[in-house]
Amino acid sequence: MEKKTWLCPNCNCNYDNMIIEHSLIDTLGRKVMAYTLQDLQCEKCSEIKMENLNAYCSCAGNYTTVMHKNDMMSYLKIFQAIANYYDMTLLKQILQQYLD
Repeated sequence: MEKKTWLCPNCNCNYDNMIIEHSLIDTLGRKVMAYTLQDLQCEKCSEIKMENLNAYCSCAGNYTTVMHKNDMMSYLKIFQAIANYYDMTLLKQILQQYLD
């Protein structure tokens, strides 16, 4: 089976899959870092949590993450589909660590 490649829409030449794979890995790393370091936000008043020790907001609302876990999982699955379709081995290995 022939390995799938990205094609230029103008000249129909193949892009370098390795460069695209490394760009996707960089993008994935940034997204995971943003998810890991995200702020907590009050569900009730949308205020960002400022104090580390407070379990509840001053309005008595619960704190939740700005980006929800389901959104991050969807993002990872999209990257996994791209990695599988274009046979990007390194990207697949990195994603496997996040999905396990």
